Amino acid sequence: MTLNHDVAAVARENAALRMLLKPFAEAAEDLDDNHPDRADIWESGAAMSITAGDLRAIRAHLKEQER
Repeated sequence: MTLNHDVAAVARENAALRMLLKPFAEAAEDLDDNHPDRADIWESGAAMSITAGDLRAIRAHLKEQER
């Protein structure tokens, strides 16, 4: 592999992870400060934008990276 290939691979991985994490970052923007970091938020309005598909997409991506 060349350095350019390695950099391109890292850039693709970065873009994929940013896309997968976007729903979680957006939900965090909507989360009020009344929830401590370890609080269950699934009934909070902020968590409503996180879907089962978001969780499955992250799981699939991480499993693919383990190969």
